[in-house]
Amino acid sequence: MSVLRGGFIDLCLKGHKKRGMEPLHNHFGGPIFVTFFFVASILTLIFLFGVDHGLLDFDKGIGEIRAEDFAAFYRGGQLALNGVAAQAYDAVVFAKPFSDENKGLLFLNPPHAFLFFEPLAYLPYSVARGIIIVLNLSAIFGLVYILRLKLGGAPYVFALFSCGSYFSFSVLQISPVIFFLLIYALIHHHRRPILSGIALTIVTIKPQFGVLVPIFLVSIRDWRTIVYATLFTLILFVLSIVFYGVSVWTAFFASLVDGPHADHFEGIVPPMIGISHSIGIFEASVGTKLLVQLLVIFFCSVLVWYSVRSFPEKQALPVVVFLSCVAAPSFLFYDWLLLSAAMIIALRVQPRWSAMLQILAGMLLLTPYVQGLLRMRGTEAIILFSSFVPLLMISVCFLYIRELSSNKFANCETDIAPLHRGTFLKQEELDPK
Repeated sequence: MSVLRGGFIDLCLKGHKKRGMEPLHNHFGGPIFVTFFFVASILTLIFLFGVDHGLLDFDKGIGEIRAEDFAAFYRGGQLALNGVAAQAYDAVVFAKPFSDENKGLLFLNPPHAFLFFEPLAYLPYSVARGIIIVLNLSAIFGLVYILRLKLGGAPYVFALFSCGSYFSFSVLQISPVIFFLLIYALIHHHRRPILSGIALTIVTIKPQFGVLVPIFLVSIRDWRTIVYATLFTLILFVLSIVFYGVSVWTAFFASLVDGPHADHFEGIVPPMIGISHSIGIFEASVGTKLLVQLLVIFFCSVLVWYSVRSFPEKQALPVVVFLSCVAAPSFLFYDWLLLSAAMIIALRVQPRWSAMLQILAGMLLLTPYVQGLLRMRGTEAIILFSSFVPLLMISVCFLYIRELSSNKFANCETDIAPLHRGTFLKQEELDPK
């Protein structure tokens, strides 16, 4: 354990050694945020080595594996492979092969997701889940790599040991891959519109995280990426009909009204984060929850438009990512990696934050672990705490915008400098030798 701790500390310190032995906190938010970062990383290590989630249970099939979300994606692929994809939206049929721990899983993805899940069903379950583990690890490292922070290993440790990464692996979600593609598109949309369009098209298999992307692209007038993303999405739509028939889309839309999607939206999931979900705790009607969710998306869209039109795009990008978390109709503990990505992008804009921003952002890092500890107090405690978290997320976003407005970030040192609104060049390209 001492060797592990030493290697962890050496990796974190590697970045500031490159900056002339300056303390890490000078370039990573500040001492308060770095303290939260270390605490969160230590908690991740404790949970990683102290709790057996069955991540390495490669000897078990879909009917024996413990609680694991990947079972739902694989099951959807099985049904598509068997020519009955529409039955994935029948909760009873869908859950038949699952172990007792997975009986509550639902298939909530749109039909074109079958195009990605069906190939996995050709493989044994253990091989398919191994591929997803590798893809998730690659996505986490790739997410940090494309941001090009000159902080050595610290950002990689921050992302890999974040609670979002831990929970993504503990339930084997595909969120890291989706978040990598989303961040890639948001960063490279001007220079690589085709690849960005493809990335955004794949993101639509978990569409809740991309609800603000059209507003972002319209506000910066990036019509090329909009056209490519729309075209590729239409291609997937047509392919899904060709391979699985119109009935699969009929079943999908029916599930939105009276099926798995409706049950998921109407129900109370204790660790779920979201304003519409929070008011559901107080027994709000489904219509009220839907209205509130639409208002939240509208409110976040206005803030995205304001931020992108008021600040250089590199400074507005963290706001876009933060608000994507707030606007998402479904946001759980394994989605926390997207919040971590927003913080890393904010560090690219401003290496040193105000004390209040450090405290609030640090509290967000620890929130899922607090939720886990509250399980000992019962479901009601988790539900009440979860209703508070959206306010914390909004507070971090507003404080960041306020500091942008006060020009605190005007003279910050960054690795990437703007050529014009919406385009980035590496700093060395702007400083010819």
